[in-house]
Amino acid sequence: MSQRAVGIALALLIGAVVVSGLAKDKKSNQAEKPAYVEVEKTTEELYPAPWVYEFSNTITTALVEAKVKGCGIYKYRVSSGSKSEFLVYCSRDNQNWKAYMVWPNIHKVLGPYAPDSSLD
Repeated sequence: MSQRAVGIALALLIGAVVVSGLAKDKKSNQAEKPAYVEVEKTTEELYPAPWVYEFSNTITTALVEAKVKGCGIYKYRVSSGSKSEFLVYCSRDNQNWKAYMVWPNIHKVLGPYAPDSSLD
């Protein structure tokens, strides 16, 4: 079979898959639901233990650049999905904490958020 014929066959196959994915259930006239079920992960699963208490120059720089106040004390967890994403808990007094999501590599900080009490 020539390369052109293989390319045409592949295009037809992809087209058939797309069309079948758009097919509607004739009984309910609703689009078919995907075969997978999305499960929401817990904060513990997204940012697994342990807490890291060591100073991180990259996290500190990101917090300073974002003008985050009250972060004299912090601890953080590394994301299970990306080693460059962190859940950071900041405090002034080691009792009252605020949560931030920090991506030092792209200089992005989101928050403050209420801390997740299940992580204590």
